[in-house]
Amino acid sequence: MFSINGIESAQQLLLGTWSTHPETEARLNQLSWRQGMTNWFHRHFCHAAKVIGELCLANSEKLHGRILDIGAGEGITDLSIVLRYQPQELVALDIVDYIKELPRVCEENGLPLQKMPDNFTFLQQSCEEIPYADESFDVVISWGSLEHIAGGYRKTLDEVYRVLKPGGLFFVAPGLYYSAIGSHLGEFDPTPHLHLRIPEADLKEMVMTTKPTIMDRSGFNVTNEDYWRFYKELNPIRLADFEKELRSYGYILIRAAIRTSEIVEYDAALQPYSILDLAVEEPYITVQKPEKNLNS
Repeated sequence: MFSINGIESAQQLLLGTWSTHPETEARLNQLSWRQGMTNWFHRHFCHAAKVIGELCLANSEKLHGRILDIGAGEGITDLSIVLRYQPQELVALDIVDYIKELPRVCEENGLPLQKMPDNFTFLQQSCEEIPYADESFDVVISWGSLEHIAGGYRKTLDEVYRVLKPGGLFFVAPGLYYSAIGSHLGEFDPTPHLHLRIPEADLKEMVMTTKPTIMDRSGFNVTNEDYWRFYKELNPIRLADFEKELRSYGYILIRAAIRTSEIVEYDAALQPYSILDLAVEEPYITVQKPEKNLNS
């Protein structure tokens, strides 16, 4: 697997000069972490799980309790959280059962999954009617899901507050409609804010008649019609308004971070939109449900 090349100094004699066999190097290059952020599995299993667990939830002890993920998708991030934190239970909720493909995706990325962990539960269920009692979860997670709830997400926020225990943590990262990538149509044209720059009829024609440059999604691909339907269902979330919505529940802000565009190039079509709306690409917010006042 490894070989030691010629030694040129005493230090090299101690440390060795290692090289990897070409066959081994080729196998390593197939692993998701070697491919970095262009790899769907790495972005979710390594990057997203660490952003949630380490950056935004600061490795809270509550991650060892009961966790709910709404809009869990294919469950790659959830599996990583389960393996990293060994919670009492993690419930992944989604209206589509993408998680049935998780063993295949793991196998393809060098992580054989004989069976789902016993503390990992999937429910094919709307997050507008979460089938759990009040105050059931220590942590609720929502990354890139609220913007996709057709007809609005307020009922979902109500449900999150209901099932979260007093003192529980809610990590939320909503997709922002007015951001550079807010249309979720970058695979058809990567122009920032394209959905705000051109007429909707032109945007639809592009989506329906163009073959997208498919990003790596571990095999989870959809039709052009689905792309357009997803776009039309998007909730036009603005960060300032969303913060007010969270505060209206009485949540305590614990931690926040934002990812922004390096620069926003304005043209005539973008003049009506604020700098904040166009520049912020993604917010990462952790809030806490207040503890019950035992004296009240």
